[in-house]
Amino acid sequence: AEAHMFTTFKVARDHDLAAQIGRDLFFDLVDYEKIHPIRVLKDMPFNQVKEEFSKEFGIPVHSQRFWWWSKRQNNTYRPTRPLTQQEESYTVGQLKDAAIRMNSSELRLYLEVVQRRII
Repeated sequence: AEAHMFTTFKVARDHDLAAQIGRDLFFDLVDYEKIHPIRVLKDMPFNQVKEEFSKEFGIPVHSQRFWWWSKRQNNTYRPTRPLTQQEESYTVGQLKDAAIRMNSSELRLYLEVVQRRII
């Protein structure tokens, strides 16, 4: 009854790419069928999702850079660009709507862990 309040999305990380590349005759960088879906409330701010990732995976929020995927002409998917600051302020539901507008049936993101130098 409350299913309409939730959405699922998938986030690939470096170990998912390493597990995929060169293993099979599968030309995408990630096999999203093997990525565990994350289920959250649609109205959860994406910045809050980043906090949850920090707690669960030990990746500081300032080191998280999420990327959109896009479909190429050869039907493979590649990360195309990082989410903007504005997009990161959206709710997960708004991001999923944006993904659908970009011809993706589900919200799929890539999480890059950025090591910032301290000078």
